[in-house]
Amino acid sequence: MLFESPCLLREAVIKALDAREIPWRIVISSHSLSGIWAATEVGLGMTVRTPAGRPCFLTKLKQAFPRWVY
Repeated sequence: MLFESPCLLREAVIKALDAREIPWRIVISSHSLSGIWAATEVGLGMTVRTPAGRPCFLTKLKQAFPRWVY
Protein backbone atom coordinates (compact mmCIF):
# COMPACT_ATOMS: atom_id res chain seq x y z
CA MET A 1 0.00 0.00 0.00
CA LEU A 2 1.52 3.22 -1.16
CA PHE A 3 0.72 6.86 -1.62
CA GLU A 4 -0.45 7.85 -5.07
CA SER A 5 2.20 9.27 -7.42
CA PRO A 6 4.17 11.43 -7.10
CA CYS A 7 5.71 10.08 -3.87
CA LEU A 8 9.45 9.70 -3.20
CA LEU A 9 8.97 6.62 -0.98
CA ARG A 10 6.75 4.98 -3.60
CA GLU A 11 9.36 5.40 -6.32
CA ALA A 12 12.20 4.27 -4.02
CA VAL A 13 10.46 1.09 -2.87
CA ILE A 14 9.41 0.10 -6.40
CA LYS A 15 12.98 0.62 -7.62
CA ALA A 16 14.44 -1.38 -4.69
CA LEU A 17 12.03 -4.30 -5.11
CA ASP A 18 12.60 -4.45 -8.86
CA ALA A 19 16.39 -4.30 -8.44
CA ARG A 20 16.24 -7.33 -6.13
CA GLU A 21 13.67 -9.09 -8.33
CA ILE A 22 11.25 -9.37 -5.42
CA PRO A 23 7.70 -9.92 -6.71
CA TRP A 24 5.25 -7.23 -5.64
CA ARG A 25 1.96 -5.57 -6.48
CA ILE A 26 0.14 -2.50 -5.25
CA VAL A 27 -3.12 -3.48 -3.57
CA ILE A 28 -4.08 0.02 -2.47
CA SER A 29 -2.89 3.40 -3.65
CA SER A 30 -4.13 6.28 -1.52
CA HIS A 31 -3.71 10.02 -1.09
CA SER A 32 -4.46 9.56 2.63
CA LEU A 33 -1.98 8.30 5.21
CA SER A 34 -4.85 7.29 7.48
CA GLY A 35 -6.22 5.16 4.64
CA ILE A 36 -2.86 3.41 4.26
CA TRP A 37 -2.65 2.82 8.03
CA ALA A 38 -6.20 1.41 8.12
CA ALA A 39 -5.59 -0.94 5.18
CA THR A 40 -2.34 -2.11 6.77
CA GLU A 41 -4.00 -2.65 10.14
CA VAL A 42 -6.60 -5.03 8.69
CA GLY A 43 -3.91 -7.00 6.87
CA LEU A 44 -4.45 -6.05 3.25
CA GLY A 45 -0.69 -5.79 2.72
CA MET A 46 2.51 -4.03 3.70
CA THR A 47 3.60 -0.43 3.31
CA VAL A 48 6.84 1.53 3.40
CA ARG A 49 6.92 4.64 5.54
CA THR A 50 9.32 6.55 7.74
CA PRO A 51 9.11 5.77 11.48
CA ALA A 52 7.55 9.19 12.15
CA GLY A 53 4.00 8.70 13.37
CA ARG A 54 4.07 4.94 12.88
CA PRO A 55 1.10 3.35 14.68
CA CYS A 56 1.99 0.81 17.37
CA PHE A 57 0.18 -2.01 15.51
CA LEU A 58 2.69 -1.94 12.63
CA THR A 59 5.76 -4.18 12.64
CA LYS A 60 9.06 -3.00 11.22
CA LEU A 61 10.03 -5.00 8.13
CA LYS A 62 13.54 -5.61 9.48
CA GLN A 63 12.05 -7.38 12.50
CA ALA A 64 9.57 -9.43 10.49
CA PHE A 65 11.64 -10.30 7.41
CA PRO A 66 15.38 -9.90 8.05
CA ARG A 67 16.37 -11.71 4.84
CA TRP A 68 14.64 -9.02 2.76
CA VAL A 69 16.50 -6.09 4.30
CA TYR A 70 19.64 -5.14 2.41
